[in-house]
Amino acid sequence: MKIVIFCLILGTIIQGYVAENFWETACSQCNVYVDMWLPENADSFFVLSDLVIKNTCSKFPGNIDDPCYTLINLPVRFTYNTFWTFLSPFRELICVAFCSSQ
Repeated sequence: MKIVIFCLILGTIIQGYVAENFWETACSQCNVYVDMWLPENADSFFVLSDLVIKNTCSKFPGNIDDPCYTLINLPVRFTYNTFWTFLSPFRELICVAFCSSQ
């Protein structure tokens, strides 16, 4: 009987710790992803995307760097600008479900 009670108490403690740790980790990860995809300033995303696009286009043979960069960069900027404009006002609300459980 003592073993059963001990196991129940231990299970309750572990479950409470794991649940708290899970929500804390989920909140932290959510905030990291929001900061990564919706930085406070959209220019920081454009600097990183420019570097990635230039690096990708430089791997193509010949003198295709400029057309490649233009063809990829313009749609990426337009799409991200639209995405960022509509979602950035709600940055703080995106992770509320994870962070309010703490």
